[in-house]
Amino acid sequence: MKFKHDFVEVPKLKQLTYPGVRYYIDKNGGKFPSITTVLGNTKDMSKLIEWKQRVGEEEAARISKQATTHGTKFHKECERYLLNEDFEPSLLFRAVRPTLDRIRSVKCLETTLYSTYLGVAGTVDCIAEMDGDISVIDFKTSRKTKKEEWIEDYFIQAAFYFYAFYERTNILPANTKIIITTNEGKIQEFTQSARNNKYWVERLKTRISLYQSKRQESQYG
Repeated sequence: MKFKHDFVEVPKLKQLTYPGVRYYIDKNGGKFPSITTVLGNTKDMSKLIEWKQRVGEEEAARISKQATTHGTKFHKECERYLLNEDFEPSLLFRAVRPTLDRIRSVKCLETTLYSTYLGVAGTVDCIAEMDGDISVIDFKTSRKTKKEEWIEDYFIQAAFYFYAFYERTNILPANTKIIITTNEGKIQEFTQSARNNKYWVERLKTRISLYQSKRQESQYG
């Protein structure tokens, strides 16, 4: 199918990437840490450490590299499909295509957004009209299905895009959608309403404060 493009103009940002940290720079030189940097540096690492100890460092590195490769390819396929480009689809993409076909009008695609209020920036996968509503859509890949309580950071990340899009455009999305495609081709979809996203933005504020505290400790401690 062919998708309608109704792209929304937002300010473009430059990216600076250092080991473990990514920043976005606006036209005035304002520096914003990425949402993935904030969440990555403030998450509970205990379960990840336990997993690495269980499978071994070498196997953990192999699995992580494979996941990154699959995720990057999958995101590119979703982007090309929504841009109406031709490509040879992978099995993973073929599984999610019926879900993408519910989209009617694309507003943003791999678009950088920032919030002066929160002091954070990031690149949203997609904002589009889906099932009749404007939705912030975040694509994820996973080795296996996820329980809702495992993906708090996904909800926080999507809520940031929700808020930043509204701040930049004055357009209020109806919801956020996390769409997870597993290696076996199973699709999970988690939807959060505008009201729920207010809650997740409050959780994000706590994580931002923690991130800032850690940065100060590393600089002056």
